[in-house]
Amino acid sequence: MTGEDADFERVLGRVRGPLSVELWHLDDADRQRWAELAARTGWTEVEWFDLPGAHAWSRRLPGEWEMTWQQTSDSGNLLDVRIMPPEHPLVWRHQLVDLIRTLGRAFERDVVLVDEGAGAAVLRFDPGTGRVGVAPPPRPVPAERPAYPLCCPTLDRQFSAPCTTCADPFSCPDTLVVYDADADAYALPIRDGGTSRSTIAYCPWCGAALPPAH
Repeated sequence: MTGEDADFERVLGRVRGPLSVELWHLDDADRQRWAELAARTGWTEVEWFDLPGAHAWSRRLPGEWEMTWQQTSDSGNLLDVRIMPPEHPLVWRHQLVDLIRTLGRAFERDVVLVDEGAGAAVLRFDPGTGRVGVAPPPRPVPAERPAYPLCCPTLDRQFSAPCTTCADPFSCPDTLVVYDADADAYALPIRDGGTSRSTIAYCPWCGAALPPAH
């Protein structure tokens, strides 16, 4: 067994599942590229629920290997893969690595396989090297915080005890409010894979007026 194989077995051996891949900010040309690739790699387009612009594919492997394409309001198109093999993911290591490599080469971008049960990245395709490897741990990005006292203890805790394990506030499920120091404004994060937010004028907990955005 090579060192790479041992690394794959180590990380996949801890998977709690299900597994997923999300690719955001795609365009219609990307969808056509994927549709052509899917036809050559064992994915079959299937009927899905009635949603304009939505498409779905399944793969002929034991378990559930499903891929959907959806239009989003402000983040381009989303290609979403959900994988629930019947046995432990370790059994399907070669198919998982091949899937990530295929997507990465098709779209020429980072592709990360996520263990949704643990909320952690597992494998990653690096477009720079063209290889699939163990995903590095995220490098936490400190949340911006105001330099003045806040209106209530609950809002203050959002900034005095920030998460240190998630990659950034927009990927952290425990972050309920974010702060923009340049605008001196507060907002609710929108979980769309990017940094979308909805600015708020009042504290969600005590109702006090917050500084207006400049």
